[in-house]
Amino acid sequence: MTLTISLPDNLTSRLLSQAQSRHVPVDQLAVDLLTQALHDAEQLSVQDDLIKLVEKIRSTHRDPLLVQPPSASLKDLLAMPITPSRNGEPILSPEEWDQAWVRFESEERAMRRANEIAEGNR
Repeated sequence: MTLTISLPDNLTSRLLSQAQSRHVPVDQLAVDLLTQALHDAEQLSVQDDLIKLVEKIRSTHRDPLLVQPPSASLKDLLAMPITPSRNGEPILSPEEWDQAWVRFESEERAMRRANEIAEGNR
């Protein structure tokens, strides 16, 4: 697509000078500069959106009932030895695993609901 733009004389001379010093055609330099400027503007827009999101999160009322304090230190938990089996049997029986999985899914759903409420999505 061809687009004709009228530029002020001082901008035209600066563009011509830059194109000559870079040994590129003036139209190519204009395309490169516009491409970079549009990219920078889009990045600023994304950054502005992120800043607004962070400000929204910071201004959100914190409900202490939605905060679950840690029950153990991550460092301590990671330092615990892993015992993969007892006498060659899995640590959890299938029934124990199913029960643990149901508890996990229930906690996950509760946390998801709490997050949605905190974010104003519900």
